[in-house]
Amino acid sequence: MKGEPPFVKFEKEKEQIYPAAFSENLEPRVIGEQILADLGIEGTYTVRHNKEMGIYVINRRDPITPKRITYIPAEDKLIVERKHFTSMNVLPGIAVLSLSQTLHARDPHS
Repeated sequence: MKGEPPFVKFEKEKEQIYPAAFSENLEPRVIGEQILADLGIEGTYTVRHNKEMGIYVINRRDPITPKRITYIPAEDKLIVERKHFTSMNVLPGIAVLSLSQTLHARDPHS
């Protein structure tokens, strides 16, 4: 994918029909949120709408299993991919979890 380092690899989990009827004036973030909810993988994400190609690319952030969902409205299709496990893409997620746990342990209000 454009802009990603070459060591980032995705593996296709599934491809499915997704006959959604979103209004043309909806913000991409709303479309992304609905797609993630329909897939049952809500959470932190970013979404890009490539108007030239007519697709939406949703990156579902997760420290253990990040996913990329490509929505192709013209084909009523979703492609769900997960980031391939390598030490290069797992270590930052582990670092975030560790920092979060450390900060939580130090928080006197928790």
